[in-house]
Amino acid sequence: QGDFEPTEEGFKCPECGNSNPDKCNVTKRTCGYLGSPVQRPMVHGRHEEIAHRVKHMSGETGRVTLDDGTTHEWFEEAK
Repeated sequence: QGDFEPTEEGFKCPECGNSNPDKCNVTKRTCGYLGSPVQRPMVHGRHEEIAHRVKHMSGETGRVTLDDGTTHEWFEEAK
């Protein structure tokens, strides 16, 4: 389980180290679309454009108010 690590040749499984695209399937979400970066890699210009987009967010991030009114800060658990 876990995210495949990007490498120079493609992607590597975090569990077994497999990097053979015929024996593993990597699916990645980019801008809301699911795709296979091994079968249809993103062109460098598209990747750069996405990476440099301005994030339009208002309010606090990392804090969730639950239905019972309590708040939970996810970033505290990530430390």
